[in-house]
Amino acid sequence: MTQHTQPEDQTAAAATDTKTNSTQPDLNRRTAVKLVGGAVLLTGCAPMMQPMMSTAAPAAAPATPAPAAATPAAAPAATPAAAAPAATSTLGAFPAVGSTQLVQVGGKGVLLARIPAAQAGAASSGDVHLLALSDRCTHNGCGVQAAGTGAATAFNCPCHGSVFTLTGDVVKGPAVRPLDRVAVRIDGQNVFVG
Repeated sequence: MTQHTQPEDQTAAAATDTKTNSTQPDLNRRTAVKLVGGAVLLTGCAPMMQPMMSTAAPAAAPATPAPAAATPAAAPAATPAAAAPAATSTLGAFPAVGSTQLVQVGGKGVLLARIPAAQAGAASSGDVHLLALSDRCTHNGCGVQAAGTGAATAFNCPCHGSVFTLTGDVVKGPAVRPLDRVAVRIDGQNVFVG
């Protein structure tokens, strides 16, 4: 009876070939799974990134129009800006301390808030004192939202939990800077921002 045995060198080579062949497809599978998983993750995160991307776009935009500003065609665009701006709101929109209103000024969100007392940067008419604040959290640029009533009204950031007072000061981080202030003025019953 003859027994067929392979020399050990051939057995080791066969094991290596088998191992190499099985490892190669496994690596490709892993790579494919990682790529597909990454694509799914990015697709799922896209709606959450929208607020951050919308704040990033204006920062990049000024670089493009700068050369156009030197052209004669840009000069007429400055003329309408010199005209009296339209009122952003009216005093009637702020019946009590803590009343807030989100308005758009130049494509950016601005929070108008009736505060209890006059302070630097606020506009006043009689006993109505208004402050204009950027609606973007100073931590990561997410849009803040008003919550509460009266003088206890606060602005909360839904992204990471920062809380700001009615006047924009930080109550709770991770934000460390107050909300940015925006120029505001009152003319009669009209409120102008910017």
